[in-house]
Amino acid sequence: MILNASVPYALDLPGPYAKRVILYLEARNLLDRTYAASAQNLANSVDPRTCLENAAAVLAATPGSVSSPVPHATSAVG
Repeated sequence: MILNASVPYALDLPGPYAKRVILYLEARNLLDRTYAASAQNLANSVDPRTCLENAAAVLAATPGSVSSPVPHATSAVG
């Protein structure tokens, strides 16, 4: 769940040049959570010399192994 807050405020002005001022305050992602828009399986492999799983650096260097997610985007309605 994403928690956003917004406060709009409109002020009518008596002057001849500006009729109205609209102020808008918005705070996004108040709970400070990070969301992943997509996920992909990691390629896992075993080192034939040691019979242990390869380290994260080896997996990260494997093409197509890691898919970086798109940051979560929100839009204001109004």
